[in-house]
Amino acid sequence: MEILHSMKGRLEILPECMGLWIIDRSHPCPHILYAEQWKSEEAIHEHIRSSLFRRILAVIELSSRAPDVCMYFISHTKGMELIQELRGVTEPVTTKAKVEPGGQSNVC
Repeated sequence: MEILHSMKGRLEILPECMGLWIIDRSHPCPHILYAEQWKSEEAIHEHIRSSLFRRILAVIELSSRAPDVCMYFISHTKGMELIQELRGVTEPVTTKAKVEPGGQSNVC
């Protein structure tokens, strides 16, 4: 865990990195969730080829179980218009909600 946390600051300052999350779950089945969000597919490809990603792979190799690695690529995003459409709302809803690229929703 310490190694992943030490790399977090290095990744988050990269202009193409939109976020990084490390979650340590101990119950009911111990595991670590490590997630990154990148601005583009090209950015994640460059990151995977980087020396910093080699360090992440080294941490993965220390795992006592085979890792479950998933990469999700989002083709498009929708915001309040989808919610309004699905709920049958015809008038605009005013909110401070903001949908970030990559599908992350931030409601203020």
